[in-house]
Amino acid sequence: MLPNPLADLSSEIDIGLNLGLTQLLNELLQPFQKDSLTVYWIMIPHAKDFLLSGLWEWDLTLKQIFISDAAKEICEINISDPPLISTVRKLFRERPHLQRILETIKRAKNEVMLFDLHLHITTAAGHQKRIRLMGQSVRSEGSIVRIYGSIQDIDHTSELINRMKGSLKNIAYIQSHELRKPVASILGLIHCFQLDNFEIGPKEIEMLNKSAVELDGKIKTIMHLVGTVSAPTQT
Repeated sequence: MLPNPLADLSSEIDIGLNLGLTQLLNELLQPFQKDSLTVYWIMIPHAKDFLLSGLWEWDLTLKQIFISDAAKEICEINISDPPLISTVRKLFRERPHLQRILETIKRAKNEVMLFDLHLHITTAAGHQKRIRLMGQSVRSEGSIVRIYGSIQDIDHTSELINRMKGSLKNIAYIQSHELRKPVASILGLIHCFQLDNFEIGPKEIEMLNKSAVELDGKIKTIMHLVGTVSAPTQT
């Protein structure tokens, strides 16, 4: 029998996912640290909240289902409640979504496959939610022995993305004001170059190059922010 990598590591895995996303977000925002610490420090605190995701597993050999604490939180199942297949099934009350998950699980029990579903659930507390359910099946000695994956709260993620985009818009506005300094320097030097008695030396050339590089960096930062803000939110 294959070892169960999830059932013994509920809280550790959820914490690990949060730390992993924090590291990923850190790497994505690394280019901004030099130009705008504001961007970096506004986004990083959202990393943990961004990942409202949990893990689940169905061990077909033991006929047991495992749901991580974070997954229970999404489905509003009491942390202390034992994970039961009947409890999970009750989450899918809308017939089209119930049919999709049943058909997918039926296939996964018979063949090695990956799946990625966007579904509606009714939580144990009676709230409607949109979720993303991803998973895969595992074969051992010719038979499918378990199906496992993750669940993500789409509504929570979409709301947070919109909040983060609002923060980015404010930062882009600040960055646009910071353009004025290098632009003013370049315009001032150009004006001096046009004077008959002005001599252009290495110092002036260095100042012009420095202002041009600074201006180019600000423009790239703003374009990156505009691209991030303009990107559609997946639902």
